[in-house]
Amino acid sequence: MNGSDGANTEKEEHIGKYVNRLSKDIRYSINGYLLEKGYSMTGEQCRILGFIRYCNDSGSCVFQKDIENSFGIKRSSVASILANMEKGGYIIREVDKSDARIKKVLLTDEGQKLQTEMGLTIGMVEEIITRNMSDKEKSELLRLIQLAVSNIESSGLLGDHCGKGREKFKEKETSEKC
Repeated sequence: MNGSDGANTEKEEHIGKYVNRLSKDIRYSINGYLLEKGYSMTGEQCRILGFIRYCNDSGSCVFQKDIENSFGIKRSSVASILANMEKGGYIIREVDKSDARIKKVLLTDEGQKLQTEMGLTIGMVEEIITRNMSDKEKSELLRLIQLAVSNIESSGLLGDHCGKGREKFKEKETSEKC
């Protein structure tokens, strides 16, 4: 409820605050686990390992471009991440037989082992997050998160470094109110 001066008299709750907090808590939990176990990698690198494993297990080859597209990460960042993962012994990159200009990304035995451990850890973290929720509530939480992701992806705001998407949204919002 707003007062006459426009000041907010009740504490307003913002969804983004909680989404950000949950994201950080998950990231810190995963990174803490990795550090505790002596792994020299981040949760982001583990997510990439999981993607590689999933694709490889499904019979698909993974290339750097696939990681760039799936994670929305710049080419230079992916190259750096992969170099660190290769240095750590978690992946190997081998030249593709059909195109010598590109390299396939494969997990090593150490990468497979870590990915298995991380799968268990992520399962544990998700169990903690959904503790005290019914199956229906868990399904609804997942549905709402997926809907929120879909909404922001279709908004035109992502990948817009010049702010044009925000201006377009602002114009639309203004025209709908008039």
